[in-house]
Amino acid sequence: MSQEKNPYSGSRAHLPDQAAITWVHGLRFDELIETLGGDSAGVTPACWDDVEADAVEHYGESRGGVLLAARHEDWTILVEPLDGVATTLIERLSIQGRALTVRWTTNLATTVGYAAKGTLIALFDPMNLESVAPASGREWLHSLSVPPAQWRQDWYAAALTLGETLSGVRLDRAWWARRHLKIALHPGPASAVLPRLNPPLEHRRIIDADPRLAEIVNDPTPERLHDLIQLAVEQLMPTPPPSDGPFFQAWELIVTRRRGERATAAQQRLRSYREELTPPPEALTPPAQSPYLAQPDDRRQSLEALWEGLMEKARLAVVLEEALEPDLAQAAVRTTAAVWNAGLADHDGSFDFRHVLHLLAIYMGLGEDPYEK
Repeated sequence: MSQEKNPYSGSRAHLPDQAAITWVHGLRFDELIETLGGDSAGVTPACWDDVEADAVEHYGESRGGVLLAARHEDWTILVEPLDGVATTLIERLSIQGRALTVRWTTNLATTVGYAAKGTLIALFDPMNLESVAPASGREWLHSLSVPPAQWRQDWYAAALTLGETLSGVRLDRAWWARRHLKIALHPGPASAVLPRLNPPLEHRRIIDADPRLAEIVNDPTPERLHDLIQLAVEQLMPTPPPSDGPFFQAWELIVTRRRGERATAAQQRLRSYREELTPPPEALTPPAQSPYLAQPDDRRQSLEALWEGLMEKARLAVVLEEALEPDLAQAAVRTTAAVWNAGLADHDGSFDFRHVLHLLAIYMGLGEDPYEK
């Protein structure tokens, strides 16, 4: 869709100074409402003006927020006047399909994100496409029909063009004028005021270079501890595990941020699985001390591969166990610590990235500034 013929060109001027739009595919409406923190019984017909007026009138009160939801077959389009709750939940919202989001603020900070099957594919500032995280998101960006120049020239038109390409729904003036549905969200738990975070320059650069970390630091609410846990798990498991494997349920619980009895049961299964990983002692002897070192190279290499494979699975099981700890703060601190100390190779500063994750978990989970001298 060329910029000259783009029906969204210039339409940013007609919308509020701060809002978010999220396209969600494949998730049942009741599950979507639950994920957002709303109540199906409280859904009422409304248009955008109603929802915006409600949000502005009650801004700053202890009650939860509101958003507009429009159903279009397998797609739901969410519009939020202020906070952009759905923007922070696109992995969970995409667990059975896909989710695209665009959020902008009064100070012109803009974020675009895309997730599929519970995995973040790309999160970026449309004025700086090189900021995309994870780095593999560049491949997704290059596959789009929206060219880089269009993002820089009119990011709002580019985002809505992409949303229409995916969903087949045009958000023209008639759409904004129609009555859709209003979802009222429950208020989140009150959070303690955290001390000012003062990371050293090298850690500040790591935070600023990754939009996911920057969003967490700019909005360090308790709910963000889920994001830290998922980022830590992705260091060992960057893609979803096989659905028939031992780690899939734990991964699904982490992505959907569910705890309780299911998480406790998954923890126990992971612990049992780790115990089953233990082979005969002579096979687990580290290669440098193995009595099989005198054997031919292929035998030695086979033992080394066995050792590394078992250690990798055990290490991942331990991290997932920590991630499912019932106490969210402890889960974040222990998961990030386990990943930081896992002995992973340092690729392009990944060791320092893992260190920052752990320090942020201490900051947000324990309410301490880990950089304070």
